[in-house]
Parts: sequence; structure tokens; C-alpha cells
Amino acid sequence: MVRELLSGKEPPGSVKITLILAVIFVSPLLLPFASVNGEPRFESSDFGVLDELNEMLDERESFLSSNSVSPLADSRI
Repeated sequence: MVRELLSGKEPPGSVKITLILAVIFVSPLLLPFASVNGEPRFESSDFGVLDELNEMLDERESFLSSNSVSPLADSRI
């Protein structure tokens, strides 16, 4: 073991292992860009969430425009 450290030579398999590990760690950085295709879309039919949100906002607007807001806005301290 002492001779290996003093001789300055690395064990024969360590360079290969280093290169393999480097490729393994670098490949995820490059592969997602090569495999992704498509375009982001936002449709109103996505689970019906946008339709429900629109109905809720309409209901809120009608509630705020009615006269029933003033009694609810009193101080509750």
C-alpha cells in the first residue's frame, strides 16, 4: 500500500470508475432537453376548475353588489 502511494501511479481501474461516475452525473443534465417535446397549454376544460372559479367569482360579485354586505361589515370587537 505504501509503495502504491509513493509511486504516484493510480490503480488501473480508478480512472475508468471516475469517468463512468462523471458520465452518470452529467447525463441527466443533457438528456431532459433532448427528450422533451410539446407545448404548454391551458384549457378551460382542465378538470372544470376554471368554470367553477368563474361561477364563484360571479357569485361573489353579485353578493358584493347587493345590499346584504353592509350588515356583515359591522365591527365584531
